[in-house]
Amino acid sequence: MKKFLFVDCCIRGEESRTKELAGCLVDGLENRQGIELETVRLMECDLKPLDAGDVKLRNELIASGCFENPFFDLTRQFASADAIIIAAPFWDFSFPSLLRVYLERMCVSGMTFHYNEKGETVGDCRASRMVYVTTRGGYTGVMPAGYPDLAGEYMRALCQMLGIGRFDCLSAEGLDIYGNDAGAILNTAKERAACLLEELLHTFENV
Repeated sequence: MKKFLFVDCCIRGEESRTKELAGCLVDGLENRQGIELETVRLMECDLKPLDAGDVKLRNELIASGCFENPFFDLTRQFASADAIIIAAPFWDFSFPSLLRVYLERMCVSGMTFHYNEKGETVGDCRASRMVYVTTRGGYTGVMPAGYPDLAGEYMRALCQMLGIGRFDCLSAEGLDIYGNDAGAILNTAKERAACLLEELLHTFENV
């Protein structure tokens, strides 16, 4: 049984175009033989940025090896997944702050990574794949015509740190540009999603 984790940070819920695109992957994984799909909806989680008390508690738990503490529930879920799908819209060059708060809690020394004798980080996550799904009203690229895609850079670096071997970004952009056919753009992205889904299923069916 392969475990897929879907991290839903689609703030606008069912109105979200990002969630619609992510559904092309997630719906294809549901009720699939040999696949267990878990979903964490960040909007329903009681997440807040780590304050001084949280950092002190986290460090004390790490030092004592108490990784079964409820403080690390979401981290254990993330670390044990075989593949991770994260969906979030493009906001302010990146993604909603709620996702940043979640990812902050995924970086736990002794759980999702450790340091080797050279002081380098070594990833300990079980996942071999991460897919980041996003939609953008405008374009990314060279300013001023486009904006930097800091979200993709962040996710790629996170995968490297946590030992997740392959990172894919599934996106649709230019959806709010006057004169663009947003429906056609989204449909093209959905076609890419269908191909990616088949590739993911083939990969994990043969592991």
